[in-house]
Parts: sequence; structure tokens; C-alpha cells
Amino acid sequence: MSYQACRHVRSIQECFRQWGQIQGGQAGARWDLRSRNVPDLLLHAYAFEDWLCIHADACGPVENLSPWEALIWNGRIDGAARFFYKLPEQMIGIRAEIPLVGEGGIVPGLVATLAGFEQAASLVQDPSSRETNSESQSTHEESARESASTFAQLLVETGWPFTERAGGSYMVELENKGDFYQALMETGPDGSHRTSVELVAQGTFESVSREALALLLLTASGAIRMARPVVEDFNDQIAARFEIRLSD
Repeated sequence: MSYQACRHVRSIQECFRQWGQIQGGQAGARWDLRSRNVPDLLLHAYAFEDWLCIHADACGPVENLSPWEALIWNGRIDGAARFFYKLPEQMIGIRAEIPLVGEGGIVPGLVATLAGFEQAASLVQDPSSRETNSESQSTHEESARESASTFAQLLVETGWPFTERAGGSYMVELENKGDFYQALMETGPDGSHRTSVELVAQGTFESVSREALALLLLTASGAIRMARPVVEDFNDQIAARFEIRLSD
């Protein structure tokens, strides 16, 4: 664990205590903790180098959760939490990584991520618990304007070429030796900041192709940090992307 990461340990422990019951020892910045709101949800967390890593089994009947549904739900849960496919166990789990670098605090992102773990576990246990955000977009107009200003400032500092779009979103060209890809930076209705890259958008897949795509993306979700795979199914059009969502 790096020096920068050590500075966050106390904040992490306090956040964990407020969220649930710490059951394991804290030696070496490792924790086992159980959610107060979802008693079956047991998290394992540890600090590694410059990262806080958290994972859990997808508690609940596995028949309630298909890989394709996990990809859809990935786009609806808070923070950095995401479903992934565990090899060689061949089962679906939940995981997240939060960077422990920079001068800012990690508490807002950690709080949102812990809420995301609870949402994910609840979806597995009871798929009917899915809820849509009924708040109007206008509720977050001020947050969106502030985010647009922050995005522009950060992009100018990085020196990466970008294009501003209507509504305060930005398209950023990615360095890629092969195909042309752009990242979309935008503010969601809930005030969160999302950066995403679309991988494919086409008509409905055959069931075997849908299953193969779901397993491929969920396996990749277990091999990379922060970015999570998401699919949106519009009946006549399916879009798959990787995204990173940060709290407001």
C-alpha cells in the first residue's frame, strides 16, 4: 500500500462502520463487513497499492440473474459497483475499485459504491425491486452546468482533443492504433459524472450471440479496474459500452 493510500485508511474505516458491521480484522488494511440494510451481503475489502478493492458474491438465487440481465443492471447501480463473471468458479459476483490517489477525499465515491453493492444484491434477491429514477432532469440542471465546466477544464489540462456537444457533454478522441473510438463525457440525471465508450450498436442478437457477448463483457469486467460493461436493450437496437461513473 502506497503512502497516499495510507492517508485514506481512517476515512475508509469510518465509512465502513457507518455502513455496516465490521466482522474481520483490520490488520494490513483488510476488512470483512456485513451490510445493515441487506443482511445477506458480506463484503471483502482491502487496500492494494493505490486502490481500494471491494468484492462480494451475488447473494441470492443464481437463477434470478442471467449474464445479460447483469449487464443491463450494471448501468443502473450507483458508484463504482458492478457485476462481473468469476473464473474459474463460473459464477457472477460484484466488485469495485476506487483509486486512492489525489488530494480529494474518497468518501462520496465510497458511499455511492456501497449503496451500489446493496442495490446489486437486492436486484439478485428480488428482480422486481428495480426502480426508475422519477426525478426530472431539470432538478440537476445546475449540477450539469457545473460538471460541464469541470469537464472542460480537465480536458484542457490533459491536452487531449475534444469536441463540445449541446447540453454540456463532450466527445474525446481515444488513442487507438486500430479502429476509431471516442469517449462520451456527460452528467446523468442523478448528478453523477459518466464517461463511456460505445463498443457496438446494432439490431437484436440471436440468443447464443447474446449469451456469448454477455459472458465476454462480464469476464472483461473482472479483469480491468473501474470500467464496467453495460448493455441497453431497446428491443430493435442493442448498444454495448464500457463506462466509468463517479458520484456528484
